[in-house]
Amino acid sequence: MGGKFEGKVKITEELLFDEEFIAELKRRRETLGVSATRFARMLGLRPHWVLRVEQGKDYLARKPYYLVKRYLRALGFDE
Repeated sequence: MGGKFEGKVKITEELLFDEEFIAELKRRRETLGVSATRFARMLGLRPHWVLRVEQGKDYLARKPYYLVKRYLRALGFDE
């Protein structure tokens, strides 16, 4: 996975809008071998939410913390 985002990553609002970070989220999901729709359903999220995040929309920063945390943990980010 991406070197810049290995290990502990401090999740900040600025990071949620970082293009490289957004691309890393999609890469990690694809590495898991699941579609955005299936990934979202596995986490109890709506598929359009995951798709908008991966397209770089500001949706991630506007969602409740517990959903963002669930999503990031599923992708291997611990905070």
